[in-house]
Amino acid sequence: MDQAKVMIGKGDIRRAQCDALVLMFVEGELSLSLAARAADQATRGAITLAIERGFKGKRDEVERIPAGKASPFAQALLIGLGARDKLDTETFRRAGGQMVGALDRGRELRVHLEVRDPFRAGMTLDDIARAIVVGALLKNHRYCEYKSKDQKKPPLGTLALYGDARVLGPGIEKGVVGAEAQNFVRDLVSRPSRDLTPEIFTKEVLAVGKRHKLPVKIMKEGELARAKMNAILAVGQGSHNPPRLATISYTGRKNNKLDIVLVGKGITFDSGGISLKPGEKMDEMKGDMTGAAEALAAVVAASRLKLKVNVVAVMPLAENMPGGGAQRPGDIIRTASGI
Repeated sequence: MDQAKVMIGKGDIRRAQCDALVLMFVEGELSLSLAARAADQATRGAITLAIERGFKGKRDEVERIPAGKASPFAQALLIGLGARDKLDTETFRRAGGQMVGALDRGRELRVHLEVRDPFRAGMTLDDIARAIVVGALLKNHRYCEYKSKDQKKPPLGTLALYGDARVLGPGIEKGVVGAEAQNFVRDLVSRPSRDLTPEIFTKEVLAVGKRHKLPVKIMKEGELARAKMNAILAVGQGSHNPPRLATISYTGRKNNKLDIVLVGKGITFDSGGISLKPGEKMDEMKGDMTGAAEALAAVVAASRLKLKVNVVAVMPLAENMPGGGAQRPGDIIRTASGI
């Protein structure tokens, strides 16, 4: 599914054409900003009326108000953040998700959001922008790889944040990269294990490496055996899909010293082998490769943000099945470390 476009709003938010103008309120702090006053005027006082009728800005409180035909926006969304002393980045992440959840379904909408200094509460606007973007993009995400093409589109098409561009810009970038990394992991975890064997997973790693110009190394079963990496081989020896070991790295500093090594478990399906797991919810064991997907996504995110760090992701990939060649309880496996 196409990713929503996130940008810094240009011009006066009160006059910018959009489908929804989003206004966030701290609980009990309901004085209207310039944008909110314009929205109140465009809705013939409906925002003031909503406050008079009980909108207080409590956490998770959402009010949707249609605007008149002459208004530059089709509707106003009032979102409560809760008490000021309890505001944190999670508050704004949730608010970003609630914003998208309140939008009309079936078409991609343009949404404008004002990010103001009064929200700060000890946080930077960079932090707030990042959290809102992450929440919005996670909520907007759809996994449609196995669905027909006539599925409804996600509601958010464009999100414009209005405020200090010098501060909001880095926050938006971090939010987009972070959300896309998480959604990449969600897509891999959602894929049926039949379509994400160790070999197919390595193709994903190679594709990602090529796209972001990151070095990748793949070890197949012969090389694993020569390196005495017998633990990986043992887990996968009951499957027709042989194991692999994939690595991908990013060098953000000039020296070759590694700062971080991420080891992500990549069991693309874990039946339990001979010690078969219960059948109930066994389909969920396709998610036993989540660690590998997260490690891969983290390295890509580090490269996209140009972090000053040297990091490598190591992903042992295997399918644990109860075939005739599967390892037996009590087998002694010698690993590369000699254990």
